[in-house]
Amino acid sequence: MTKRILATLLFFCAAALYADTMWLVTPDFSYSRRMLTQHCGDAEAAAEYRRATGSGTFGAIGVGGRAFMNSRGVCVVVQDMTPHLDAENPGASFDGAELASRIVLKSPDAPAAVREIRRAVNKRNFRGGAVFLVSDPRRAFAVECSPNRFDAGEIRGGFCVYSHTWRLPALFSVLHLDLERLWLCKARETYLARKLAECMESQGVSTGESAYLARQDEVFGVHKIHLGPYGDAARCSAIFEADDEFPEVMSAVYVALGSPRHSPHLPVAFGAAAKAELPDAAWRDRAETLRRLAGDDPEFRVALRDLERKLFEEFRETRKTARHRLRRDGRREALRMLSELQRKQAAECRNFMDGQIRKYRSKVK
Repeated sequence: MTKRILATLLFFCAAALYADTMWLVTPDFSYSRRMLTQHCGDAEAAAEYRRATGSGTFGAIGVGGRAFMNSRGVCVVVQDMTPHLDAENPGASFDGAELASRIVLKSPDAPAAVREIRRAVNKRNFRGGAVFLVSDPRRAFAVECSPNRFDAGEIRGGFCVYSHTWRLPALFSVLHLDLERLWLCKARETYLARKLAECMESQGVSTGESAYLARQDEVFGVHKIHLGPYGDAARCSAIFEADDEFPEVMSAVYVALGSPRHSPHLPVAFGAAAKAELPDAAWRDRAETLRRLAGDDPEFRVALRDLERKLFEEFRETRKTARHRLRRDGRREALRMLSELQRKQAAECRNFMDGQIRKYRSKVK
């Protein structure tokens, strides 16, 4: 009986451990030659747009409360590491998400965002443990910190995957994680790295492949831990694509809310974000209903991938046309095109989910 209870506790601890995953692909390895950052988390917070609050600040899009990108293409995503600090940090509480949301509003580039994180740690204004992936259209950094330690390293090429591990020298020594959980974390990171490497063997990682590979899964170990980031605990996903030429208009986020295995990623250009129909609580409820009704039905997964392919292709072509308009001082026309497409695609996604819900409910009857 005791062994059974311990095994059950380990299963739930490990499942919770896998609810947060993030990775980054540098421009030289992405299909679009733009910086890609993806975050998958367990928070049910809706996507939101925050306007600039004054001089020296920037508008920003936030997804799930832990992933943000501003109008300069600066992206900050964060993973909670507070439970994995050792005894030198008793009573630590996670405030990395609040720090990330503040930093992204006032950082013109990735190095500035890294300096802000360091300043918060130096001033003892940070009370937990966190890993940040910080990027702009050209540069990317991994940042690890606790209340009294800080380390950062530049990601100079390729990709970087985090799933609840410390990696940099200053923080690795304070990792408080038993060997079995550490093995599970490393197994997930290795799995995702392999999937990204497979994508890069062709023409680089695209937004479509990033969304698709995250839905792939393998069951690992006797406790049936899902190595894919979109397990049952996942409740949101965001793929950020930073544009180097016109970041305030052409940077984009692809948002899935609710179970990401049952929610399409909606493309949103930054220039259209202020008036966009972003995924909300009703969107999340639709995805959760499909999670219960469709489960892992292969027919649904094919239909979802076909929809996303169509959405991403339309978005790619419209952005290409909008870019030509911007180069000819046609900003108003470019914004109109992007906004109209966003509203059209949001309605298409809602109609798709509603249709699938009706289909599966009719099967039950």
